[in-house]
Amino acid sequence: MLRWKPKTVILMLVQFLDESGIHDQENGQLIRLGVGGGMARCETWEALHYQWDFILKQDHWPSKINWFHYKDWRNREGEFESWEAGPRFDLFDQLVKLIGKSVMDFVCTSVPVDQNDENKTQSTYIKAVTDIIHKAELTSGLSSSNDEKITLVFATHPELAPIRITNYVDKLKQAIPRIADCVISDPRDRPELQIADVLAYELTRSYYPDMIWGKHFNVIRKVSDTMQQIDHFGAHGHFVRHLE
Repeated sequence: MLRWKPKTVILMLVQFLDESGIHDQENGQLIRLGVGGGMARCETWEALHYQWDFILKQDHWPSKINWFHYKDWRNREGEFESWEAGPRFDLFDQLVKLIGKSVMDFVCTSVPVDQNDENKTQSTYIKAVTDIIHKAELTSGLSSSNDEKITLVFATHPELAPIRITNYVDKLKQAIPRIADCVISDPRDRPELQIADVLAYELTRSYYPDMIWGKHFNVIRKVSDTMQQIDHFGAHGHFVRHLE
């Protein structure tokens, strides 16, 4: 489902979503979990799919890139282990510009983790997903009409069986008719979910506006300013909720 074909025309908004966690720097415990990504029309995602893939497949990169995993890029792991700073940051700069120039709204919900809950990761993820789904039809400023359908696409998550998300959405459709479908997909072959990976990480960390993200931008340092760097290339709506 939602596999783009040449000259695809679908009047629908789609949210591609991934999760990102914040861990205690002293004991490594997960303390906040966010679910976030982007919401755009089908034609926008279709264009991004091919443009993102085209950038990754350029033959001038130091090594072959099968897919873009933000954690690996940040930590110089996996496919980026042998990359020097120059080409690594050049790649990310091209990908950031691609996101920034797209007509897209950014969405995220982050939830604190209850350390006394035996199933804390799964419970927190469900809370974040629930909030995102409930807000889906409210965060649809890109819609051309109130009847335009919304599809949710989630990255596969080891802590939550896909059937539970899809079953929940099936029930929710009765209350929110605009939600058309829920899809669970593997980010390794979906550039759209690789974009959601970047956005989920950055938007979740906007809970801590004074956190230092990194030094690859010349002036901008703070994590909240990273999204401003993306916004530099275009105007985007931000629908970010940090629950307490």
